[in-house]
Amino acid sequence: MSYILETEKLTKTFGSFTAVQEMTVRIPDSSVCGILGANGAGKTTTLKMLCGLSRPTSGIIRIDGEMLEFGKPHDSRLGFVPDVPQYYKWMKPKELMRFVGELYNMSGPALSSRIEGLLHKVGLEGCNKRIGSFSRGMKQRLGIAQALLPEPKLLILDEPTSALDPVGRSEVLELIRSLGGELTILLSSHNLYEVEQVCDRILMMDQGKVIADDLLVNIKSRSALNTLELQTESLELLQAAASLLSGHPQVLEAEVLEERKMLSLNVADIRQAQLYIPHLLSDAGIPLTLFRMTEPTLEQFFLKMVNVR
Repeated sequence: MSYILETEKLTKTFGSFTAVQEMTVRIPDSSVCGILGANGAGKTTTLKMLCGLSRPTSGIIRIDGEMLEFGKPHDSRLGFVPDVPQYYKWMKPKELMRFVGELYNMSGPALSSRIEGLLHKVGLEGCNKRIGSFSRGMKQRLGIAQALLPEPKLLILDEPTSALDPVGRSEVLELIRSLGGELTILLSSHNLYEVEQVCDRILMMDQGKVIADDLLVNIKSRSALNTLELQTESLELLQAAASLLSGHPQVLEAEVLEERKMLSLNVADIRQAQLYIPHLLSDAGIPLTLFRMTEPTLEQFFLKMVNVR
């Protein structure tokens, strides 16, 4: 397996405070990795070091096998979009793209073709408005387009949906999905649900340390709980089912979720529960309209990991 981003004991201190402590990670090529953590976990400090905007106190960063050195211009291997991109408001999309392309020594028909293709990819083809009139979602999509101009192998997105309305958020998430497989994406976010939608890998931080680094599917399987949900025909029958099942020795917890008209059950053995629960309810004259095992979520794993520290 090839790795596009590698760090070895990456550390950043501010006086006596350690913001990032000996981070050693390897991000595979063509993956979409979400970097998660509460405020103060070290996410922003990490991203700044990875982009060459902050000097590490110690440790090594490699992008596509080459060491990143603070203070030296890095080439087109890395693209970065901050949470709130800033532009010259009087420029139009093609003008900005051409300006950025020329900074990378791009020019001529090749640059024009690249600009046209990227503006089409982000849904801004034919847009001739000044950037100052753009919505936040349009600015975010334009930011991704300009970051992709030099064909980077790693794209870093800092809170790409944090300031967006539902429409803009949906557009940006769909764009990130479409880029999956084309290059490696590292994005930070507080929205765990959104991360589940677009990421295949998770890097979780707490108090400057990496507390999880794995595929999303593996992380979710580790957070699996023996939890079932069921519904019946009325709230009265749901209460009756809760009373009946809470007395069973293998039912550890039974909670009626009135707003969802659902009964949540935590059981000792989920396979056995799938057999005896329908039988018990049927004998009691309580018909099931829904009976399912709940899917583990990233939020469950995150809260568990943070709370145990």
